[in-house]
Amino acid sequence: MGKLRPERVEWLASSHTERPRLFQNLLLFLWALLNCALGLSAQGPGEWTLWVSWTRCSSSCGRGVSVRSRRCLRLPGEEPCWGDSHEYRLCQLPDCPPGAVPFRDLQCALYNGRPVLGTQKTYQWVPFYGAPSQCDLNCLAEGHTFYHSFGRVLDGTACSPGAHGVCVAGRCLSAGCDGLLGSGALEDRCGRCGGANDSCLFVQRVFRDAGAFAGYWNVTLIPEGARHIRVAHRSRNHLALMGGDGRYVLNGDWAVSPPGTYEAAGTHVVYTRDPGPEETLRAAGPTSDDLLLQVPPGLQEGQRGADAPRDPSTRGAQVWSG
Repeated sequence: MGKLRPERVEWLASSHTERPRLFQNLLLFLWALLNCALGLSAQGPGEWTLWVSWTRCSSSCGRGVSVRSRRCLRLPGEEPCWGDSHEYRLCQLPDCPPGAVPFRDLQCALYNGRPVLGTQKTYQWVPFYGAPSQCDLNCLAEGHTFYHSFGRVLDGTACSPGAHGVCVAGRCLSAGCDGLLGSGALEDRCGRCGGANDSCLFVQRVFRDAGAFAGYWNVTLIPEGARHIRVAHRSRNHLALMGGDGRYVLNGDWAVSPPGTYEAAGTHVVYTRDPGPEETLRAAGPTSDDLLLQVPPGLQEGQRGADAPRDPSTRGAQVWSG
């Protein structure tokens, strides 16, 4: 807004000397009020625009990175917006075909046959993983003992072979359970991302031999959706696990199964057995069906929760169930 010009106001109402002064004072008051309001808002941060849509995946197959951004709108004197202007997430496409050239190898190969290092010599380049920064495009000259850094790798490049982290803006980041890179979000024991273990129940069962019986004892039913299953047992007999279809997964029909990993109810059950009388069952879950835990007759007394056994002979079963 330009400066007020009193002479123009007086001219517009020259026949009424009081009204121009009142009008001028009113304009001055409104201008001061506007400046005061702007001064108060300038003490806080600016405001973000809405997020734009996620970009296409940086890779044509396998894992890649997608990004979205927003802008900070602020008046002169206002603080910058709080938060990040960019978010990155993992995107998973169908696996690359067998024999496909890895992403980092492709980036190094772009410099094949091109003069570098200030000379006209040319080299063939392959990735070099011994440099300090995992997210620099460090390439080894084939047939030579030196490598050269061509700057940063492209976003979405794996930090190292087989690693879960990917490079974004020169940093090696891992995805949280929300899929966002660098968020640090974790699943709770109920399987909820960022949860507080309050959407499921912790179930602990204790079994004690109640007397002679010719068949298998039912210890507990592990329900569908269970997670973080842990069973510990100590006796001269073995744990038995039956699937929801009535078929034994291990140690059924009076046959002893070897230690190992078994597939059951949509999860992997890891069965261990020490040279002594102790054996364990562990599974991450979630289970897609019920599982029945059993023990043949003659189980020794004294089983309880395995989180903090005080007596070496005491064991039990623990399950988180939704």
